[in-house]
Amino acid sequence: MVGQGVTFLNSVTNSFGNNKSAEEVLTDGGTMQSNAMGVGYQRYLGPNEDKEWKDLKRENFQNTLGAVGSGAALGASVGSIVPGIGTLVGGVGGALVGGIASIFGSSSRKRKLERALNRARLTAQSRNTYAYSGAASKALENDYYNDHANTDNSVLYANRGKDLPMYNSGKDRVWTPSGLSRNLPNALVGLGESIVDFDNKTATLVKNGKRVGVDDQYANVSEDTHIGGNDYDIQNYVNTGNLQTFAEQEQPLTIAVEKLNKTKSQLTKNPKLSSLTKNTLKFIDNSLDKKMSDIKTIADR
Repeated sequence: MVGQGVTFLNSVTNSFGNNKSAEEVLTDGGTMQSNAMGVGYQRYLGPNEDKEWKDLKRENFQNTLGAVGSGAALGASVGSIVPGIGTLVGGVGGALVGGIASIFGSSSRKRKLERALNRARLTAQSRNTYAYSGAASKALENDYYNDHANTDNSVLYANRGKDLPMYNSGKDRVWTPSGLSRNLPNALVGLGESIVDFDNKTATLVKNGKRVGVDDQYANVSEDTHIGGNDYDIQNYVNTGNLQTFAEQEQPLTIAVEKLNKTKSQLTKNPKLSSLTKNTLKFIDNSLDKKMSDIKTIADR
């Protein structure tokens, strides 16, 4: 029975996990050789969305079969305490629990794939823009040298104003774990979601957007950034009977982290800190550690 229980838990876990990262999705899409004014560069083709969705559909189907089958086996084993009808009822009940868990898992994996596809599209576009700009700048430099021989002219090295990667989204300020800031967007997030950087103890709540569940806000995140999305936390539901999304659970903690960091920033503006201020900062740091730990507990489920 213990072995069947472990198998069931593994099947449920598989229903929720093992999604590809945005970088893996982008790599799977491949690249092609292109050129700008005769100078070659590698162009990203972007995510192969049909393939990614077909792969996810196949994996979700396999996960559902695994969860239903292992749930039925576990339920039948438990129900066999009452031979006959107990085994039958237990098997049906176990299969039903496995099926429900796989439905929630499939929904969660779909949303994670949507997020990875959005990030992959934006990353491909920004990288292609930068690569094209670099190749075109090199072509202009070559033309200049062909016309003017070996002349040192610093204007040539301005890279047409694109020394840093730029993505022409029309959105100068994007969401980051530290709030809205001018940065290169590489992801989309939605209203009410939390963006968390555990290493730097920063978090922000996305306060703009059309409605909850729609990823329509530009963001800059890394693979290590945690996003408390609008997926239902099925494990918390099983443990407590309280059905909430990760975003709903993390919102009050994220708001508290924002306020603590804002207060800390105001207190440290003056380089000369009083003993009272130092003690207050220690209290804030301890509070930040606690809030971040609580968010991490939710994120790890």
